[in-house]
Amino acid sequence: MREITIPVLNTNDVDYVLVEWYARTGDVVTAGQPVAMIETSKATEDLEADVSGTLDQLLAVGSQCRPGTVIGRVYDADAGGEEAGRQSAAGSPFGAGTGGGDSSGPLLTDAARSLVAEHGVSADSIRRLGKRVVRSADILDLVAEHGEDEILPLSSVQRAVAATVNASLSTPTAFTVVKVYLGNADAGHADLVIAAVAAERKSRPVFFGSLDGDAVRVVAGAHIAVTVDTGDGLYLPVIRNAQDLAPPAIAAALLRFRVKARKKTFTADELRGGNIGVTLHTESDIVVAQPLIHRGHTCSLAVCSVQAELAMSPGALPRVRHYFHLGLAYDHRVVNGRDAILFLDAIKRCIERGDASSDAAGGPVPA
Repeated sequence: MREITIPVLNTNDVDYVLVEWYARTGDVVTAGQPVAMIETSKATEDLEADVSGTLDQLLAVGSQCRPGTVIGRVYDADAGGEEAGRQSAAGSPFGAGTGGGDSSGPLLTDAARSLVAEHGVSADSIRRLGKRVVRSADILDLVAEHGEDEILPLSSVQRAVAATVNASLSTPTAFTVVKVYLGNADAGHADLVIAAVAAERKSRPVFFGSLDGDAVRVVAGAHIAVTVDTGDGLYLPVIRNAQDLAPPAIAAALLRFRVKARKKTFTADELRGGNIGVTLHTESDIVVAQPLIHRGHTCSLAVCSVQAELAMSPGALPRVRHYFHLGLAYDHRVVNGRDAILFLDAIKRCIERGDASSDAAGGPVPA
């Protein structure tokens, strides 16, 4: 017998949620087969069976669990267990695979099986998905393609966003905004901000810490959690050791994150370990945004879209200069207003100094 135990998936979360079982009690599973889905604050992880045998579920779907929790057991397969597994598969064409006795087909979660029965989705349609594990969201997509009534449940990602918002609202937050001027830098302004924020890690460690009783715990390195929202859910992947990266490398990381967000291929490891947040609000005409402080952080910055204004200089023609607003939400239990202003000013000056040589071409002018 081997226990199925919850591993540590996200150091920012105390509790996880058992979202779905991929096999039922009495089903025969094989070593390496996904048997359950666990949801953290921003990702889902599949748990696999370590050995082959008969599954026994110990925890119901929707239950909260913590690292070390035993959610099920796999018993050595004997004749009775194998027969029970065959009967379970035969009772539903989607028990062990997508066809009676066809173990080569994809695994369906309990919620997916229920939707298949409710909407009469064919086994061929499920096979054509080409997925090893078929979840309820996949079945809903198939139903939508065939013109059924629209069903709009909250995704697991959005449910995680709601949980994060609830936790963040308990933080006593203050908010400050500065105006940052840009010149003709080759890098995007979001990349410049992330690089400038990371450069402050050594001189202003409290902004990269986590409140721990009457002290602030600070890990080594600037690990920046950046918002990525492609319309299907909000993610906060982490750029690790950003203090060692130039803006082009940061831009490449952000591009990889956007691709992963669209494909929904983030792992829990890519979404944990951040010690400061940078939220991107770079769509046109967004001038101010106040971010939530992620649980375990002391602050979060908001990067808004680039704006243009006319600049007048004595004895010179009017010219256009570009700027954006940079906001800082901070935990007032840890950071005071003066320190917040100094932190923002250091980032602002770092960016503006980098563009100072382009002033003649319409670059930054001291505010």
